[in-house]
Amino acid sequence: MVAALNDEGDIVGMASPDQFIGRAARFADGKVILLSEEVENLENWDLTFVVGIDNQGVIVGNGNLGAYMLIPRGLQHAR
Repeated sequence: MVAALNDEGDIVGMASPDQFIGRAARFADGKVILLSEEVENLENWDLTFVVGIDNQGVIVGNGNLGAYMLIPRGLQHAR
C-alpha cells in the first residue's frame, strides 16, 4: 500500500511480506524493499508505518518504539 511519494518519484508505504504484519517499505524498479533491511544499527526497532518522504529522500513514520526519521547517508539535514 502506497503512503507517499515525492517529486523525484520515490515511493514509500507498507508491505505485508508474511500477509499478517505490515512493514515499512519503499518501492523501486518493480521491487518491494523493506526499510528494516536498509537501516544499519536498527537494534530493537520495528518499522511498521510510513507517513511520508520528502524530495531529499528523508522518510518519516512510526514504529514499535515511536516516531522515526530516516535520513539518507551523506545528507546534511537540519535539526
